[in-house]
Amino acid sequence: MRRLFALALLGASVACGAPEPPVATALLGTWRSDKAATLAEIDVIGGFSPKVRRVLGETLGRRTLTYTATRVTARVEGGARTTTSSPYRVVSSRGNRFELEGYDVVLGEPGRTSLVVEGDRMWLWMDGGRWREFYRRVP
Repeated sequence: MRRLFALALLGASVACGAPEPPVATALLGTWRSDKAATLAEIDVIGGFSPKVRRVLGETLGRRTLTYTATRVTARVEGGARTTTSSPYRVVSSRGNRFELEGYDVVLGEPGRTSLVVEGDRMWLWMDGGRWREFYRRVP
């Protein structure tokens, strides 16, 4: 009987432990950079030099982001460094808006990423929220 009671207490203490971090289920899966939508955004905002627009145009559409519950993996077609993977955690979520913390695989540095998911479209806020890089869900 004591053994059953001890096991019940152990199970209760495990169940009452630290809460599981939130999972952004709308984000899970693979997303491909949407070159046309992102360049259209850049053209509307303006203020980008022709060189910056050209460099962005060469890189957009080549990246995929794959989100699991705890990791994001970025793959870029071509180039020397083609795959980066890193853990992340959901810092906050409100409806279809998420704030993630971890290594930013797009910028290549630690930090936070703000993004919005709307059905098969997602966008990341870039340059401190100045413009958005768009993605489409890969079926």
